[in-house]
Amino acid sequence: MRSCAFHVGTPALLVLAAFVAIRPISVAADVPVLLNANFRQIEPDGIPTNWQLVPGDPTSLHREANPAAANKSGLVIQHPVKELYLRQKVTIDGCEPLSVEGFFQADAVEMGKKDYARLYIHLLYKDRPYDEHSHFFVDLPPGTWPRRRFSVHVQPKPGLPASELWVTIATRFSKGELGVDDLSIVPLDRYRDINRWTRAEEALCIGDMSRVQPGSALSDVRKRSHWKVLEYETQDITGKCIAAMPDTQAPEVTLPLGRKGWHAIYVGLGGVGRFAFGQEVCARLKLTGDRAFVPRAYSAGRDDIDEVFFKCADLTGKDLHIAPWRFSGFADHRQAPVSRPCVVMYVKLVPLTVEESSRVAEESSGRDTKRLIATFDGFSWVHENNPTTEAEFLEYFEPFRGSDFGTWYWQIGGADLVNYPSRVGTISGEHVDDFPRKGDEYFTRAVQSFNGKGIDFTKLAVGAARDMGNKIHIGIRPAAWQAPPQFEDYFSSDFYRAHPEWRCRDRDGTPVMRMSFAVPEVRNHLIGVMREVLTRYQPDGIEIIYFRGLPLILWEEAFCRQFQDRFHDDAKAVSEDDPRLFELRCEILTGFMREVRAMLDAAQKSQGRRERYALSASVVHTREDNLRHGIDVEGWVKERLVDQLGVFAWAFHTSRRPMDLEWFLEISEGTGVEVYPLMIGWKLPGARETLEQAREYYEKGAAGILVWDPNPVGFFSAGAGYSAAHAGSYNRPRDAYWPIVTRLGHRDEIRSRLEEGQPVPTHVPLKRYGDYWFGRWIPDVGF
Repeated sequence: MRSCAFHVGTPALLVLAAFVAIRPISVAADVPVLLNANFRQIEPDGIPTNWQLVPGDPTSLHREANPAAANKSGLVIQHPVKELYLRQKVTIDGCEPLSVEGFFQADAVEMGKKDYARLYIHLLYKDRPYDEHSHFFVDLPPGTWPRRRFSVHVQPKPGLPASELWVTIATRFSKGELGVDDLSIVPLDRYRDINRWTRAEEALCIGDMSRVQPGSALSDVRKRSHWKVLEYETQDITGKCIAAMPDTQAPEVTLPLGRKGWHAIYVGLGGVGRFAFGQEVCARLKLTGDRAFVPRAYSAGRDDIDEVFFKCADLTGKDLHIAPWRFSGFADHRQAPVSRPCVVMYVKLVPLTVEESSRVAEESSGRDTKRLIATFDGFSWVHENNPTTEAEFLEYFEPFRGSDFGTWYWQIGGADLVNYPSRVGTISGEHVDDFPRKGDEYFTRAVQSFNGKGIDFTKLAVGAARDMGNKIHIGIRPAAWQAPPQFEDYFSSDFYRAHPEWRCRDRDGTPVMRMSFAVPEVRNHLIGVMREVLTRYQPDGIEIIYFRGLPLILWEEAFCRQFQDRFHDDAKAVSEDDPRLFELRCEILTGFMREVRAMLDAAQKSQGRRERYALSASVVHTREDNLRHGIDVEGWVKERLVDQLGVFAWAFHTSRRPMDLEWFLEISEGTGVEVYPLMIGWKLPGARETLEQAREYYEKGAAGILVWDPNPVGFFSAGAGYSAAHAGSYNRPRDAYWPIVTRLGHRDEIRSRLEEGQPVPTHVPLKRYGDYWFGRWIPDVGF
C-alpha cells in the first residue's frame, strides 16, 4: 500500500455546504477489505467466518436468518455479561487515513458503570512495540435505538509504516441485544469537506503565501510587526507559509486571488509544531468588501495542517485579507500554552456549479432554518479582545452571518449595569481606576472611548442583526446589581448602593446581594432601563434572564408586610415550603411581567410600530422550581404576557431534576408562545451527543434551540467545563464545534449527520516545516 500522506476528512466542517451531496468516490484497490463483513457466513461453532472471539462466549451470538423481515441487523449480540471481543485482523503494508464504519442497532441494552459497547480499532506499526500503536474507538450508547451508522476515523502516525489493522466489536453489558451489520473500510478522502463539491478536483491551491501584499510586511526571521515566511512540504504541496507569534502584531495582508465567479474557499492552518502543543492557531479572514473579519481556528497543536472551510462567495473583483488574532486582551487572562499564533499554509479555491452557488445563496438568505437563538453577554468578547474600532467590534457578530441563528439576545450587562451612555443605569467600572482584571479595564475603557466618539455598542449590535436579517432582543439580568469583592467596586450599580433598604434579606435578617422585586421602586427602576432601551434602539423585544440570579424575593420587610396583609401571618414564622410564600412571590413577579408588557405595548403605540414588541423569559427547568421562586410560567403563557420561553437545564438554588420540556410544551401548545430549550455553548457534551439532544428537542416539539455563549472559535471537550473546553492536547484534538452548532436549525439534516459519524478536523500531515523534517524521531526532546 501507499504510505500515509494525505487528508483526514471532516463531514461537518461546512457551515453552508453540508447540504451538498457527497460525490461518488471510487474505493482504491489497495484499501484494506474486511471479509464476511455482513456476517452471513457462520462456522459450526457459531462464530462468524474470518472473525475471532478473543474472549467471548459463542452462545451470545445469533445470526438473523432474514434480517430485513425481522427489522434487525445481521448479527445480534445477546447481553454478554462477560467481555466479548469479536475481532478481525487485516494485514496491511502502510495505509492512508481511513474510516471503519458499520450499522448498529440496540434493543433494551442496559449498561453498568463498568460496561461498554464499542467499535474499536487498533493500528499496529512495523517493528514497533505495542504501546506505540494507535487506538481509535466510538462508544455505542445503551437503550433502544434503530439501525444507525457509526464510524471511527483512523489517522496513522507520520513516519511509521502500518502493518496490521484490528477491527473489534468490544462489548460487556448486562441486558438487551446489540445488532451489527455491513462493516466496511473506506478511505477518509471520501469524507473531506472539499470533496462535497462537484468540481473539487479542479480546486486551485495557492501554496506560496509569500505572494501576499505588501511585501514589506514579510521577513525571513522572527521580527515584530512582520510575518515570517517558512518553506514547507506535504505529500502533494511544496510551498511557503506565513507565520506570526501571538504578540508579533503582524499587520493585515492581502492575497490576490484573481478569480471570477462562485467558489468555496478553504484555508490551511497550522504548522505550529509539537514543541508548542496546545496552542490554538487562529486566523482572521475576510474578502474584499466584507463588513468585518471572521475567525477560523485550528483544532489542536499537531505537526500538520488543518484544512478549514472559510466561506462560499463570488470572487469577482475580490481578494483574501488575512490578519492574526488580536492578542492584547486574550493574553492577559489566558496562560501561554493556549495563546493564539497565526500560521497560514495555503488557500484552496473550488469553483462551484450553478446549482451549488444557487443553493448557497438561497440558504444564506432563507428563514425556514433560522430556529436558533444566540445569547451575547455584551461584555466577555470586549473583555477578551479589546476592540478599538467599529470594524473590530463588529467581528463579534460576523461569524453568525448565514448561520441558523435567526434571533440574538444581546445583554446590556446586568440589571441596570449597562454598556451604553445611560441616564438610568451605571456603566461597569466607570467609578474606578483600579481594575480586578486587565480585561475589565479593557471593557470600561472601550465603552468610554467608543461613547466619546459617539459610537454605541448596543446600537452596533442592533445594526449588525438588522444587516444580517436577524431579530434582536435586549437582555436584562434582573439580579445582576452588585458583585462581591474583588469586584465590589467594578460591578456595582449606583441605584443598588443608594438604596440598601430595598435589598433582599434572608428570614434571619441576613442581607442578600439582590434588589427585592417586592419593592415597587425596584421594579419601576428596571422598567425604566427597558423603556430607555426601547427608545434608543427599537429592538424586536426584551429578554429577562430569570435563571441567572434567583431568588429575587426573600423575607425583606416589603415582602413580609404584603404577606401579613394578605394572609394575616408572619412570613418568617411559617415553613420555607409554605405554598403561600410561593403564591405571593408569583403574584408579585406576575405583576412585574404585566407592568413590563404594558410598557412594551405603550412604547409600540407611541413609536407607531406595527409589530408587537416581543417579551422573552428565560426560566428554570421544572414547574416546581419556577413556582418556588415566583415564576408562574403557566400563568404568563395564559395571559399572553410572553412570546418566547427559554428553558435552562439547571440553575443555582434549584433542584437537580431533569428538564421537564414536555410540561413547557404542553402549557404553550396552541398559544403561539415558542419554547426554546437551552444549550451551553462552552459546555456541550460532544458532537454526537449534541446532535442527539437537538433531535430529541425537536421531536418533542421545541420551536428551536437557545445557545448560551456560542463561540465561533471553540471546540468540544466532551463532558468538560469552560477551562477544559479550551485545553486540547497533542494526542487528542478537540472535536469540531462551530460547524455543528450553526446548522442545528436544520431539523431534517440532524439524523443524516448522526449517521455520517462524528466530524474530525481535516489534518494534512507535514513532511517538512522550515528546517524540521518529520519522521519517527521527535526533534525537541532535548529541551
